[in-house]
Amino acid sequence: MSEKKINSLLHTFCTVCISLTLSFFLNTEQVVAAETLTNHLGCQANQWELWEHYKKQFLQEDGRIIDYATPIEHSTSEGQSYGMMFSLIHNDPENFQRIWNWTLANLFDNDLNNNLPAWQWGKKADNTWGVVDFNSASDADLWFAYALLEAGRIWKNKTYTTQGLQMINLIEKREFIDLPGFGKMISTGYIKKASLNKTKWSLNPSYYPLPLLRRIAAERNNLQWDEIVANVPRVIREGSPKKFPADWIYYKLNDGDIPEFYFDQTRGQKSSFDAIRVYLWAGVTHPDDPLRKDILLSISGIINAITIKGYVPEKIDAFTGEIINNAYSPFGFSAAVAPYFYAIGRKETAQSQVSRANWMIKKSQSPENANTNRLRYYDYSLSLFGLGFTEGFYRFNLNGFLETSWMHNNCAKFNVTYQ
Repeated sequence: MSEKKINSLLHTFCTVCISLTLSFFLNTEQVVAAETLTNHLGCQANQWELWEHYKKQFLQEDGRIIDYATPIEHSTSEGQSYGMMFSLIHNDPENFQRIWNWTLANLFDNDLNNNLPAWQWGKKADNTWGVVDFNSASDADLWFAYALLEAGRIWKNKTYTTQGLQMINLIEKREFIDLPGFGKMISTGYIKKASLNKTKWSLNPSYYPLPLLRRIAAERNNLQWDEIVANVPRVIREGSPKKFPADWIYYKLNDGDIPEFYFDQTRGQKSSFDAIRVYLWAGVTHPDDPLRKDILLSISGIINAITIKGYVPEKIDAFTGEIINNAYSPFGFSAAVAPYFYAIGRKETAQSQVSRANWMIKKSQSPENANTNRLRYYDYSLSLFGLGFTEGFYRFNLNGFLETSWMHNNCAKFNVTYQ
């Protein structure tokens, strides 16, 4: 018998043994997840070094993801929700559960029926550790809901599905807003002491990834979510007057009830660390989505801006189109825009950004950069999404459902298109 055939038989035997052993000791939902994991044994070649590094650098044993670049070494709802997504994309149910357990206990105060997650947890002024800001951030809330729904579907875990629906209920109750003269939208977060007599509303164009909204809209099957989905391109377009998406924009009614989108002095009008995700979410949206083309065109100023030095400027004035800082650009920015450039057919530019990101990642992990590498939580998060897409680890289908390479029978990765 050939060595190849022997190895194949041993793999099959080990898979069956592991599955039977786990089935004996675990409950039904855990068994399903365990069987999914054993099916992934043949995908070990697809294990991604970047995800392994991320876990080692930023994920604590208890499930807390830390951003060491902040003075209070905080954890955020954004980071926790991203960590759950990365765990799902790479079929890592153990870390998914660990991250979710920490989040539920510390950001939700173990009450998913009544509490949206606090967006920030870290070292407080009195040197104790806990919630620093109890307000929510709606982008993270959407990612939590999505990750839980998809984990429930893919790993056949009814508890996750139920918890995902609880999250959606809270989003609808606490974060849905009706902008007069515009329509329904999702606020940037639930502020517990917010005035009920609002005259202006803040919006963040990077908070509305179309695949997530499509998936939740399919789950809810109601006109409210459909209206929000339809309004996303306009929010991005209004926040990109010079075709660079702004980090933040505001909406108000002027005299005579005339609606207006505008920039506020408190947050300025820059396109930078928030807005970089607008390119990312547009790039990973399914090519047949009827709203994608409008969004891609709305933020096309980057096509010329990137040619100046070969990378995305760190800061751009979204109102004037003027480049504010082009001396440096983080590797996460290159990773984030790569799917965008593939989406608009600029393959060479996309590949150059992938190469730049990978080169800078490798450099950041060298021994002499050990102290600064741990400060790059956000860069690694953007890279896991952006390069995870270009490397073919995941895709979103037209209705926003997640597809991953490990779900394929032969564990084949996707190519840079949706095949």
